[in-house]
Amino acid sequence: MSSSSIQEDIIIPASIPQELSPIDSKTEELLNLIHTYETLVNDKYRTNFIEGYLNLSRANFSSSAGFDKRYGIDGIDLRPKDACVEVERKLGKFSVVNRLEEMNKKKNGGEKVEYEKEIEGNGDGDVRIKKRKGKVDVKESAKETVVEITDDAKEKKTYIDPILQFGGLVPHQLKLSQDHFKNAIEDSIEVLNLRKQIDTLFDEIEKLNVTD
Repeated sequence: MSSSSIQEDIIIPASIPQELSPIDSKTEELLNLIHTYETLVNDKYRTNFIEGYLNLSRANFSSSAGFDKRYGIDGIDLRPKDACVEVERKLGKFSVVNRLEEMNKKKNGGEKVEYEKEIEGNGDGDVRIKKRKGKVDVKESAKETVVEITDDAKEKKTYIDPILQFGGLVPHQLKLSQDHFKNAIEDSIEVLNLRKQIDTLFDEIEKLNVTD
């Protein structure tokens, strides 16, 4: 027998992919999920929280405000407001929904819309920009920007960017801190979803071990 035929006998069978058993397939999927989980927790998730607090400290350091007006939990307006960021659960999976960003996208969408301005008669300088069809109502002032949603089937919702409670001019580091904490919320939900997937795979593998 020639050497070429021997090589073919060896190479061809080895090149045929072997189908994994159900338990091996799920184990491989589990290992990939654990790798993704550990990478996320030790990288983005951790970094966003650290950078969020670091930039918050830098904002306080660079701010000219006194100690009675520091940026932090003690200076937050705790009056009830509609949450700009919500967590939804669909088909067993959690997701982050930013209501304020959604409305800003709709407000600044591609379609041309007619608006009318009405100057409030209360003398505070507020300007109300109202869509003629009455779907989006945006109130602008020197203190805050409010996006109001009116839905025939739902109650009126008002969304205010939380950073505006500290005034229209805030340190750049405070905005960076807000961005990092927003990303940390999304990372937290991703971590939660990965944990649920990992737990589900563990249960499925245990059941396969019992049946085998």
